Amino acid sequence: MPSMLKTALAVSLACVAGSASAATIQFSAAEAPGVSCCGLVDPDAFAHLGVKVDNAYWYRDYRDTFDLPSPAAEGEGLALFNAGKATLTLLSAVSQISFQYFVITGHSGTYTALGNASQVVDSFTIGAPGADALGTHTFFGDIKYLTFAGDPGYVTVSGITTTSVPEPESLALVLAGAGVVSAALSRRARRRA
Repeated sequence: MPSMLKTALAVSLACVAGSASAATIQFSAAEAPGVSCCGLVDPDAFAHLGVKVDNAYWYRDYRDTFDLPSPAAEGEGLALFNAGKATLTLLSAVSQISFQYFVITGHSGTYTALGNASQVVDSFTIGAPGADALGTHTFFGDIKYLTFAGDPGYVTVSGITTTSVPEPESLALVLAGAGVVSAALSRRARRRA
């Protein structure tokens, strides 16, 4: 394979590999200055970051250790407000969502990823029988919504990281473009020889 063809292919593959994008939201007061402790979050409070919130209140809690700048500070996040479920609606569907969960002792929570048509993509239940449960979980698929359910006030999301990868059609266009570039480079190399 000619070296120019190898270079064109390598550049194309680098573009494809580097085309995934990630966004992290910590649900902090700094991200949405209008939120206040223990108050129902306005659905659009985090919309400028790409997510709408339904049936959740904003909290500060020393037991939430995900985003602590120091041991004396308190973590921040979203907790289920009323019975039922809280919903985070992503303004653009993503291929992966990782979230920090925090379930308070004696309770359990169910976290569910849903697609564009509200179909279940995946679900995860965590119990905290003897101690608070804190961790990170990741869902993969075409995800538009993340819901969390359980006892109000005891099931939370401290932060999310979403990753979007290009649609297959976009990848096909990049590879087709690489083919055109490599053909042109190959033709050019033959003319010089």
